[in-house]
Amino acid sequence: MRILCAVDGSHASQIALDAVGTLYGPHADEVIILHVVDTSPFRGLRAAGPTARARLAKTRAALDRTASELLRRATGVVATALPNGARSM
Repeated sequence: MRILCAVDGSHASQIALDAVGTLYGPHADEVIILHVVDTSPFRGLRAAGPTARARLAKTRAALDRTASELLRRATGVVATALPNGARSM
């Protein structure tokens, strides 16, 4: 069985991760943990001046770091319950 679990750092996504491990862990061949960042609010800043572009780059870097940490923690939660581990995308 393959399972896709989306996470956003909320309490509800933590419950979903726990449920995946508890309910399906022993039977899952693969759990894919997914986190998506909506960057559409930043589209207008791409055409702005250099100061806005620099701020955009810093913001995107911070979002990437936060998302990576979220996926790392989520993968750890699920990996212990799975026979074959988990991977994040």
